[in-house]
Amino acid sequence: MLIESIKIANFRQFYREVELNFSTDSEKNVTVVHGANGSGKTSLLNAFKWCFYGKTDFDSFNDKILNEAAIQEKNGEGVLNICISVNFRHDGKYYGAIRRQKFRCIDALSAEPIEESVFSLDVIGEDGQTKRSPTPFVELKSILPEDLQPYFFFNGERIEHIAGVNQGGQVRDAIRKLMGLEIVDRAITHLTKAKKQYRQVVREEVSEEQRDLHDSIQKQEEDLERFLASIEAAKRAEDLAKNEVKRIRGELKKFEKSRDLQEEKDDLLSRLSDNQRAIGQVRDRQKRLIEESGFLVISDNMFERCGELVEQNRKRGVLPFGINEQFIDDRIELGVCICGTKIDSNEHKCLIEVRRTAGTDQLESAYTGVSALIRNHGESVDRFRDYYKSEAKSLAELLSQSEKLKTQIEETSAQLNHVPDAVISQLLQAERKQESIQEKATMEKGAATKNWEETDKEKSDNQALLDRLDVQKDFQNIAKKRMEKAHEIIEIMTALQGSLSNQVRMDLSDKVDETFQSIIRKPVRAIIDENYSLQVLKVSSEGEEYVASEQSTGERQVTSLSFISSIISLAKQKHSQKTMFFQGGLYPLVMDSPFGALDEDYREKVASKVSELAEQVIMFVSNSQWKGKVKEACGDRVGKSYKLIYHIPNLEESKESEYQVRSANRFEFSTISEAD
Repeated sequence: MLIESIKIANFRQFYREVELNFSTDSEKNVTVVHGANGSGKTSLLNAFKWCFYGKTDFDSFNDKILNEAAIQEKNGEGVLNICISVNFRHDGKYYGAIRRQKFRCIDALSAEPIEESVFSLDVIGEDGQTKRSPTPFVELKSILPEDLQPYFFFNGERIEHIAGVNQGGQVRDAIRKLMGLEIVDRAITHLTKAKKQYRQVVREEVSEEQRDLHDSIQKQEEDLERFLASIEAAKRAEDLAKNEVKRIRGELKKFEKSRDLQEEKDDLLSRLSDNQRAIGQVRDRQKRLIEESGFLVISDNMFERCGELVEQNRKRGVLPFGINEQFIDDRIELGVCICGTKIDSNEHKCLIEVRRTAGTDQLESAYTGVSALIRNHGESVDRFRDYYKSEAKSLAELLSQSEKLKTQIEETSAQLNHVPDAVISQLLQAERKQESIQEKATMEKGAATKNWEETDKEKSDNQALLDRLDVQKDFQNIAKKRMEKAHEIIEIMTALQGSLSNQVRMDLSDKVDETFQSIIRKPVRAIIDENYSLQVLKVSSEGEEYVASEQSTGERQVTSLSFISSIISLAKQKHSQKTMFFQGGLYPLVMDSPFGALDEDYREKVASKVSELAEQVIMFVSNSQWKGKVKEACGDRVGKSYKLIYHIPNLEESKESEYQVRSANRFEFSTISEAD
């Protein structure tokens, strides 16, 4: 997707109509729009979002998107239109996306919408014919889904909070959609439908018992999908709340009044986490000990009786065996006794009689093993009891420590709650809310996991019972085989889906780290871990890597920019390779204030790296952000440059500049002109 132009009429600061044409040259792929603060940079970004999705991320949302100058000009009478159109090309086709909305003026300062906004999408095919899409939302979603738009249209001042960057589920979805892995998803969906159809064929030709089993399995498979979706949703909610709690605790450390208490609480929480991990390890060892040796304690009577039997047979001379079967067989085969006497019929009969009570190697081995077990039983029981008592003692100590830590955490939390500061109180309230959400999500995840496991076992039992039933009809046999093959292919495709996603995750992780380290000054790494979460790793004094719990605003911005530019770059790479599964794609990078929290050095590095990675870069920046090192870093790649001109009524002549001028009428608005 390459954006060619945008036209904006009566939207926010833009009075009447303004137009921007963007550079689509691969060598000069940067378009820059610079202007004073408040002149409309964020409105330009939201113009794309409103046109494509009918939404904005203004603090007032869509309530005040109609241009005030246009309202004043109407003086409370008549109808006004907002219209934004974006022309772009994608996969050899040209598109024109248009959204309009009508407003009725109420007075000289306000207006109200007459109707919901209307969206249309015109498509120009390779034959040059223009057709209006009958399903514009669906077609746009296939090009750039709404849940992915934060990766391409974002406000740099809020970039560290961008949706999905720290959420594994959303990152995984982004990878799947951007790389074209949805082809595998669709295959799984179609195969699942086919499997249901084959099951219906089989169901119609079987006995009532078999029909009930098919119905049960069908329902259980649907339940398994539902439980799995619940597990994923709960995990996403849990991760989101966990990250928000982490952020809030970081904020609390910034205040002098709460810093020491929060650091103490964090230390206690860390120790409690280690303690609970140790409790789990002790309980696992206890469980394993009982599974492997618990029978020794409850088998005293059995061992005592076995010992008596072995002793009785030993006294009778039956055990251990003096002669075994193999020895007698060898003598019979040789026909000569060990004393040299030739074996005739009488001696042969005697040997056969002895052979009936002779031992075997297996019996000899069993006797030896049983004897050793009986002899060592007491010692084994003592060892088991000593080890178990030791583990029980450790568990009791850990549980006691855990309770003490919980009490200390409660006391520290109480002290924090009494800190006389309104902002700190709000943060603590938000923390409690997120902790409650996290706890609820954890419980829901556990319940859904248990339901999934129980349902999966029931399904396996039903399938095993169904497999035992004899199916005779040829047609039914064919449908059953098709159903089984569909199931096998679904399992293969599901495994393939996981493998491909993981492969892209690792490729993306390497790309993110490469980009991140080319910008960041500290000895840290950025990765996408196995849970698809973006993490920054530091190295301890012992040389071990650990996840950094805190980053400065600038570092978070560098991390997020590295992720976004890397995922766009990887999608571009996969698109050029055109493999069977990795379709990838070309996507723009539209940024408002991308350098806001960065110092000069970081601005230069980010500007240089981002312009290299993305196919098309559109920047809305302030004058101070653009001038200097940013302009030097990507100046050679700038294909189009514009400036925002802010028209201000009654502006003093001394304050006029190329970016702000006195309004020719009594209205306040912005226009756009090409820059030198």
